[in-house]
Amino acid sequence: MAENGFVKIPMPIWDEIERVYSPLSEWQKEHKDAFVYQDGDADALVGEVLDLYAPDLSEDEIYKIGADPFLIAYARHKNAKLVTKEASKPTRQRANRHIPDICNEFGVEWITDHQLIIDLDFKI
Repeated sequence: MAENGFVKIPMPIWDEIERVYSPLSEWQKEHKDAFVYQDGDADALVGEVLDLYAPDLSEDEIYKIGADPFLIAYARHKNAKLVTKEASKPTRQRANRHIPDICNEFGVEWITDHQLIIDLDFKI
């Protein structure tokens, strides 16, 4: 699916994957060229995403959010579905906001990883 362009990972998210060890992350690392999506134009949207968390985030809050704004910005830039394990928690504020809630405000469609498996008809 990655080789055919159906599943892509922005470089800032890839950097997080590279720091993790799991059977899935190790397999992904072997197929990096198929997975990684790089597009500097999407970076211009990151500031808009951060403003949805709060327009006056501290450096500590930005650190806590991590690369999530890049993921959301890339999904909007490519008009793609964003895949996340997070659930909507609309009462959360600032750096504690979840990806689905920012996506909803930013006009990005999101699905769970389980829904991705169903949508793409993955077979084990």
